[in-house]
Amino acid sequence: GGPLDNLGVHYADVMPYLLGKVKRVNGIVSTDITKFSVPDAATANFEFESGAIGVYTTQQVSAYSSRLSIFGTKGVLHINRFGQELYWQDIIDTQAAKKEGPTLQEIPFDGPNPFTTALQEQLEDFADCIVHGGTPLVGADEGIESLRLIRAIMQSNDSGQTIQLG
Repeated sequence: GGPLDNLGVHYADVMPYLLGKVKRVNGIVSTDITKFSVPDAATANFEFESGAIGVYTTQQVSAYSSRLSIFGTKGVLHINRFGQELYWQDIIDTQAAKKEGPTLQEIPFDGPNPFTTALQEQLEDFADCIVHGGTPLVGADEGIESLRLIRAIMQSNDSGQTIQLG
């Protein structure tokens, strides 16, 4: 799965948490950029049962490039590099956009790297469950569902069809 398995699976974890279940997926995967047998780059469009639409792009040709854009009724949230770069873009009509320009605004984030912090917290929770007993906050069901979403992107690419999940 290349960048889909390495990077995309983490976004696949976050999307249902923020937007609910994914209803449909369209994916395009490239294996033509590098000499490796796994995908070099991928992009996917998601429709959620909530009505939201998401677009995800990732690649492993250049380091640290991964982006999720979530389109809603008030604007677009762009999450780059696992949340290290966050941007908000208001919805404005075409005429206003031509006159005023884009409304892209950076969302300041001074906290720790959300990717490594979340992973560390997940591993600490898992270790605590082993030592003291209990059920991890993130378990096998969530992991399998994330992989199912990543595989749907690849299946869509291979079949040229939209994959229905919901």
